[in-house]
Amino acid sequence: AANYQTQLAKIDILTNATREDTERLGKSLLELSKSVPVAPAELAEAAYFALSRGITSVDEAFKLVEASAKASAIGVGKTEDIVRLATGIINAYGAENITAAQAVDVLVAAVKEGGAEASEFADEIGRLTGLAASLGVPFDQLAASLAQLTNVLPTPEAATGLLGILNQISSPSEKAIETLDQYGYSINQLRQDIQDKGLPAALQILTDKLHGNTDALAAVFPEVRGFNAA
Repeated sequence: AANYQTQLAKIDILTNATREDTERLGKSLLELSKSVPVAPAELAEAAYFALSRGITSVDEAFKLVEASAKASAIGVGKTEDIVRLATGIINAYGAENITAAQAVDVLVAAVKEGGAEASEFADEIGRLTGLAASLGVPFDQLAASLAQLTNVLPTPEAATGLLGILNQISSPSEKAIETLDQYGYSINQLRQDIQDKGLPAALQILTDKLHGNTDALAAVFPEVRGFNAA
């Protein structure tokens, strides 16, 4: 109980939440703890993390903690770890593009579709969100792509492969640029296709443009892991 009150005091003093907001949040967290196997102190600590890392609304913070606690209950990971990941996703993509609940829902759906352990999947996808967001890859597509790869590769290898692809698209080698040019395509067109059609479709377009030439694909994705993931 003391730790729970300490976390609420931190929310009241160290975030932009008002005293009234903090009291309301505290009551909501206590109610939530009755329906999920997570202690009030852990819920309050997760709420404090969210409110101190860019989530400005107490109501949004509660929705995030609630969704994360429910995801934790089915084995996705610890509530605070899920909140950390979701907060990072929101900060990468922008709160106007994805809500906390949407981020957690996408994560849970991807875990169900893939072959990875939930906590491991959450850890690995956190390495990809910043770069993916900068390239215009929606989080649901990123999560689905990683989930698909985890059905055939160990999760760390799948994530490293996908990261390799994203890195090459973001900062292509001269050889990659020259290869694409030889086939009447360009890295800018690939980036635009990602934004217009999504990552999986864009990679298929790339493969078609290169006529399935494995040497050309290897030139575009020189890192073996990235090439294998493609």
